[in-house]
Amino acid sequence: MSFRTPEPIRGDIRNWTILVVDDTPDNLMVARAALNHFGVKAYIANSGEEGLHLARQIKPTVILPKCLA
Repeated sequence: MSFRTPEPIRGDIRNWTILVVDDTPDNLMVARAALNHFGVKAYIANSGEEGLHLARQIKPTVILPKCLA
């Protein structure tokens, strides 16, 4: 599996809604704090099932899933 390196984000992301999905509470806490620092409305989900349910409700701009490394 290969991943494409994303282009740098240009412009204002303060009006974005981002959903972070991870099963590690510390990862979720750090992600939310970092995103809130930049003015992003961040939502978190503890599982894929919870993430799908929440995504249907909030219609996020971006979903950041847990990466399996």
